[in-house]
Amino acid sequence: MQTNLSVNQISQHINLVQQIPGFPYYLSKDEAKKLVEIGGLSAWMLEIDNYEVGVEIPQGHPLTMINDNRWNAGQRLTPRNYGTTICCYSCYSSFASAVELIPEDAKFLLYMVESDHPDDWNSATLRIYVTLDQLSTLSPDELKTLRDHQG
Repeated sequence: MQTNLSVNQISQHINLVQQIPGFPYYLSKDEAKKLVEIGGLSAWMLEIDNYEVGVEIPQGHPLTMINDNRWNAGQRLTPRNYGTTICCYSCYSSFASAVELIPEDAKFLLYMVESDHPDDWNSATLRIYVTLDQLSTLSPDELKTLRDHQG
């Protein structure tokens, strides 16, 4: 269940590391799981890392096998038309059922927006970045399961 947790409340359960003030917090996969357990996650999304933009999708890559016309073998990745987005703005509750499919070495970045007004909700969005190599460790069915959480 999602609760309205502040950064201070979340940091009582998770060691929040922010490399530059105002930028996202870096989490491990286990810390991301803990965030769901304590009710501190609002939404999550899974994206191909921006460093992969311009890289050619290899033949036989799981992205090319999920019957989505967005990705084809030999195509260069582009951010156009959400070309790097695997799963976007899924509700927090779906993360618990999908997290085990996400590669351990993915980048988990927590973006927090806190309100000054007591009646407003704080927002904690987890953006997860993966590489093409990390995605290649998934089967097409596992990748499709992650995509099915989009919503």
